[in-house]
Parts: sequence; structure tokens; C-alpha cells
Amino acid sequence: MGKIEMSEAAASSLQITDKAPQLDDTSKEILSNKEFLAILLKHTAKEFKDMSYQEIADCIEADKISNVTEVAPGRTNQNRIEGLNPEFKALNEMMSRFDVYFKVINPKLSNEEVACYIYVDVEAQGNYRPGYPIEKRGIYYMSRMIGSQIAAPTAKTDYTVLAKVYNIFICRENVPKDLRNTISQYELVNTWNSKDIETQPGDNDLMTMVIIRLGDPDDDNTEEIIRIMNALFYPRTKKSYKVLENHVKYSKSLSQEVKKMSGLGEMVFMEGIEEGIEKGIEKGVVKGKAEIILNMYEAGYPVEEIAKIAKITKESVEKILAYQEVLV
Repeated sequence: MGKIEMSEAAASSLQITDKAPQLDDTSKEILSNKEFLAILLKHTAKEFKDMSYQEIADCIEADKISNVTEVAPGRTNQNRIEGLNPEFKALNEMMSRFDVYFKVINPKLSNEEVACYIYVDVEAQGNYRPGYPIEKRGIYYMSRMIGSQIAAPTAKTDYTVLAKVYNIFICRENVPKDLRNTISQYELVNTWNSKDIETQPGDNDLMTMVIIRLGDPDDDNTEEIIRIMNALFYPRTKKSYKVLENHVKYSKSLSQEVKKMSGLGEMVFMEGIEEGIEKGIEKGVVKGKAEIILNMYEAGYPVEEIAKIAKITKESVEKILAYQEVLV
């Protein structure tokens, strides 16, 4: 599958939402980054299932991602999403607001000469039961997304221009116990024909709704995308950062900037351990040695003596000590 390299903006989003990622505004902050949207699309949209995270992120138009709240005031980054109008309002109708709304190149229909798009609305839904079935809300939202592509239909309107739309709900709270950590998908499909005829699936494959129901972040026996979303949208622990570590990585320059952030620092440290594994070093041995080194340092041993006893360089000891906050 491969990991996607995390930008400074995405790392910042993780850090500032570390203690309360379940709040609506902080959920939208997380979803305003291409990296996390790419992970979400790979696991929910069939058009992207065979692509790498980075390939999917490259298909997302960074200047066409909208958030109904202000996007990180004072920050600019090509991986942030902003641009598409998240509000639809027709005469005598109530305002429709989408949480995170963007368009992405459809890899199945596009080529070097023609770019076809998919429009995606991601809803960070706090309450799974807001007083109405969210399925009906999703159908309404998708209908608005389809309708907005044609300003004023006439007898000469060419409906072949209509692009597919996705509505993805991520539900966190008030999920019934038997529905927690489950996913449902709904599509517009041909279900019956009066004769033995063939229809073109592409002609009606215009709407897909995905409902991801969280609710049990401690359950490991579930779909990977649910584990990832639980890690992102509940207060983060070492376990949740370990889940994220399987899907994102840091550049060397970014590693230096975030290595002392509580959860992120441990994630970077574990990446360093993984590099050791690739060279044939057992993970448990490496981390165990690191903890021994910290104990020796706290007991007053000089760095030079620790390096001699542990049979590693002085620079390696100093590097491990830089992570002491996340190894406690």
C-alpha cells in the first residue's frame, strides 16, 4: 500500500486537535488536508482502490477543497483544501452547508487530454441520530451536488457532462452498540429489466453514499479505515498514533520539527525503529535499549559512559534522549 508523506499542515492539524479531535471544528481541521482525504478515498471509493495514497492525493485539486469554517487563519499550504463553494441556496430554499467539499480527478474516465471529475462531500457527523435518518440527508446532499453542475437546464442541455458524486458520513457519537465500527454503502444501480438486455453502468453510476459508524476506538477487529478514523477522531493515545504510523510518514526535515510533540514525536521515533528493523534489528530490542538508556541518564550516568555501555555512538544516545518525553 505504501505510506503517504505528511505535510507540515497535516502534522499541525494532528497536533492542535490532539486532545479534542471529536469536536466538529477540529474534525473539519483534520479533513482539510489532502493526506487524510486520500486515505479516506482509497478505502471508500472504488475508483481509487488500486491507487497509492500519494497518487490519490495528486488527483485532489488542492485549491478546490472547501470547509464551512475558516481554513487555518494565517496558514498557507498546497495540501490544505479550500475553494469550492460549500453552500447551495436556491430561491425559497434553506441553505445547505457541506462540511468538507472538494473535487478529485476520476482516474477511470480521465486521460492526458480530458480530465473528468468526482465531487466529494465528507460530513464529520457528531450525532448519528440527529432526529432524522442521515441516509435521507445524504440523498438530498447528493441531489444538490448533481443539480449544481447544471445552472439552468433547457431542452438542449447535454446531461452527459454530469460527474459522479460521493457523500461520506463519519459518525462518532450516539451510535447504537450493534452498529458501532461498521460501514454501509449505497449506490444508484440498475436492479431490474423487463428483457434480457445490457445497460451501461456508467450511465447511472452517479451517486454513492458511504456511512462510517465509529463508536468503539478500542476494537481492533474491524475494517482498517474504521481503525484509522477512530485514531483521528477520538482523543489520541499511543495506540492510535501507532495505527496512523502504518499509513503516514514524515520527511526528515519535518521529523526534526515535530519530534518533541507528544504523540507525533513517538510516531517519528517509531519510524526510526522501523528503519532499524529493515537492517535486521528486532523492534523490541531497539525500544528496550532506548528505555534502558533513559533510565541510565536519569540515574546520572554521563552520555559518554552510556554510549560505551550500550555499545552505540554518543550521537545515538543524544538522539534517543531527544525523545525522552514520548518514551515515558
